[in-house]
Amino acid sequence: MGCKDYQVHHIIFNREFFMYKSESRKSAFRVIFSMLLLFLIVCLTPQAVLAAKAPKKVTGLKASAASESVTLTWNPITSASGYLVYGKTGTEAFKWMKTLQGANRKKCTLTGLDDGKVYAFRVIAFVQNGGEKLKGPDSAIVKATPTTKKPGKPVLSAAFCFCLSLCPGMAAPACEGLPPAGGKRRF
Repeated sequence: MGCKDYQVHHIIFNREFFMYKSESRKSAFRVIFSMLLLFLIVCLTPQAVLAAKAPKKVTGLKASAASESVTLTWNPITSASGYLVYGKTGTEAFKWMKTLQGANRKKCTLTGLDDGKVYAFRVIAFVQNGGEKLKGPDSAIVKATPTTKKPGKPVLSAAFCFCLSLCPGMAAPACEGLPPAGGKRRF
């Protein structure tokens, strides 16, 4: 191989090498660009998509109290996966009390509450997204006080008073004024 042949070969080799390196750079750029694009899609897009799918605010929340329990009702949200129920007493922070699965749920009864205490409640709709719950805005707050109903006056039926009236001297004073059940009173 002569000097000229060497120079020509060297120039051709260098040109091919440069072209090879140039292709490698383009490939590396493509790989880095693809990875960056994938990172942006995976890390940033779900938040924007999730924000668009957040459920609406729960409306129509009402509470009715009974002995040691409160029943909450609300208008269901069709796009929700379920509901989170929070409650509190006094000035403490709201605490999670119950999770209800299903968009059609519109009622929840909380038991084991203390009679005479004022409870505040709110309900939040959520959408299940993988292992996370995307919460909607907080509902309005409703208050309820569980109370034990005191026994009232016993109510005597007219039939019971009629039975008492059959036996002389057994008519109860509470039966006065009740119409006779099945006929005339006999004393």
